[in-house]
Amino acid sequence: MDCFGIRYYDPRNGIRRIASPLLCCCKTLRRNPVATRPKAIARRTYSCTVAILRRKEAYNGGQKGYRRSLKSTQEGLSGCLTCVEPIRQIRQKDKIALQYDGVRKGGKRIMEPGKTRKFVRWLYPGMRVKRWLLLAVLGILLISLGMSLVLYVPSFRGFYAFWRRFVFAFLGQYHLLVPFGLFWIVGGAALIVWGLQRMNRSIIGALAPEREKDAVEVIFKKRQLAKGPHVVALGGGHGLYTLLHGLKEYTANITAVVTVFDDGGSSGRIRQDMGVLPPGDIRNCLIALADTEPLMRDLFQYRFGEDNELKGHSFGNLFIAALTRVTGDFQRAILESSKVLAVRGRVLPTTLENVLLKAECEDGTVVCGESNVGSCGKRIKRIFLDPPSVTTTPEVLQALEEADLIVLGPGSLYTSVLCNLAVEEVRQAILRSQAPLVFVCNVTTQPGETDGYTFFDHLQAVFQFLPPERVNYVLVNGEKPEEEVLQGLLASGVEPVLAEGVEWDFPGKVLEAPLLSPEYPTRHDPEKLAQALVGILLEEKSSWGLYFALHTRDGFKNLKIVRLVGRLRQKAFTTGESGSVASKM
Repeated sequence: MDCFGIRYYDPRNGIRRIASPLLCCCKTLRRNPVATRPKAIARRTYSCTVAILRRKEAYNGGQKGYRRSLKSTQEGLSGCLTCVEPIRQIRQKDKIALQYDGVRKGGKRIMEPGKTRKFVRWLYPGMRVKRWLLLAVLGILLISLGMSLVLYVPSFRGFYAFWRRFVFAFLGQYHLLVPFGLFWIVGGAALIVWGLQRMNRSIIGALAPEREKDAVEVIFKKRQLAKGPHVVALGGGHGLYTLLHGLKEYTANITAVVTVFDDGGSSGRIRQDMGVLPPGDIRNCLIALADTEPLMRDLFQYRFGEDNELKGHSFGNLFIAALTRVTGDFQRAILESSKVLAVRGRVLPTTLENVLLKAECEDGTVVCGESNVGSCGKRIKRIFLDPPSVTTTPEVLQALEEADLIVLGPGSLYTSVLCNLAVEEVRQAILRSQAPLVFVCNVTTQPGETDGYTFFDHLQAVFQFLPPERVNYVLVNGEKPEEEVLQGLLASGVEPVLAEGVEWDFPGKVLEAPLLSPEYPTRHDPEKLAQALVGILLEEKSSWGLYFALHTRDGFKNLKIVRLVGRLRQKAFTTGESGSVASKM
């Protein structure tokens, strides 16, 4: 006996059988490809071994042999299954074909979908294929009816008679006509489907050779993302980049309203030398939402390091600045750049006016310029724009009006997030919008801008622009970094922002979630942050359409119908209670 095959005698038919616990394990993993870690494989293989050995004991008898085999299996599993790799082993001697191929995605090992599953995906809801398939079937039916009328004409009746005599001579029995006819119908339909499939593959292969094999995956993903909720995110810098990078996996209806008040670095130099609005934060958001090749993203992020006039400039900044000069419009340049990068969603500037950001500190000093505000090292009392009357774009107002969710942050509190609210039209549009608003609090303080700020201080800064009752949710990190990492952060002047032990009078909901990035302890994890926002969306708008749109990225394996039904029942119960109270009043 080994972990690949256990031989036992089956008295029911008098033959020797061979059972493979690892093959049984792999069949289970193929049905549940998420649990593919080595420990999970070892546990599952061990349980399969126990079941097979119990069957062997029932047939052959002998508790001692069962225990001895089980002990050897335990020892073998602890040695050979702790680091399982993709296996392709064919045992000709025992006639066991054990094939297991895995690919890594996000640190997990998953199975590649088979041909049958890929074919079935064409029939998933939202693919917009079934309607045309039914139309094609109707066309074939009409052709058949038309051909029957044509063959009834005396000119073609001879051919029809010849075909009938041939079929009767071939079959010899009348009752086999219907199965034979169905066989021809199925064969013709199969040829039509196969021909259309090969034609589509030929066309797709010519237009996009790299996506020929996964066309159904691309179409399915695009259809589902297009039905996602409308999310408007306001901010800038790395915080908004992180948010967009996670959200784009759940919806393509994202609008990023990005700050354009930067006056430092490459963006500041372009703003001063070329008279173009700073493109740095715009570039980051475009890359975050891009659905293009990694080489193109790396190209837009490339920063010249040579000792010349281009030193410090980013290629993406220069590209957007050059497009602005060519098109004569900064917003159109962003739109054309979005087409180049195949962006999911839209990126809009807060304003198209050349505005200077200023801050008044608590000691009475006034700091001018975004780069100076973010590094002043003083406690900021308020921020404002110069000139104060700034208009936004109609696209921003429309996006806020049609939004299902408005997200404020994360990012630099004053220079990336709240400066968007300093545009009065944007602030008023948020107050008028019916969409719930979520403020994503930063994971840590930012040296020079929010030194010593607590969770309560971040809320008070937001309440300077928005009343507390307008902020429906506050999302804050509840995960502490490791002690060694924490000491390094404190040594660099960075403090974690946590809501523990804080009392506040806030009408909205404060949600704590593990949002810390394992690679960058001062930033959010994109996937965790997106999942937290998806949970808020489902709580606010419990509907079948939204639930299916948000949970079909990898097919239907992540659907939790029971959870949705519970939320719908709770929502109906709450609505019924409010209605009964209103009727009593």
